[in-house]
Amino acid sequence: LVITDMVMPAMNGQSLISLIKKKNQRTKFLSMSGYARETLAIKGIDTGVFFIEKPFSSEALLRKVADILNGTEQASAGVER
Repeated sequence: LVITDMVMPAMNGQSLISLIKKKNQRTKFLSMSGYARETLAIKGIDTGVFFIEKPFSSEALLRKVADILNGTEQASAGVER
């Protein structure tokens, strides 16, 4: 599982995800941002399948990671705080 921010100085999360997927299609990703998913979409940034909006609690992050790794997180899940 790769956890990445979507807005970074040198490369955005979408570019990072694309690079890693070229090496391993089975890698799962959890993307995060202080921007709402909808705002990122307007800017042309695809947040990927799994997304968590900042700020989030450590409990919410642990729950999201566990759900992704256990296969219980829905691919079309919305934003969780």
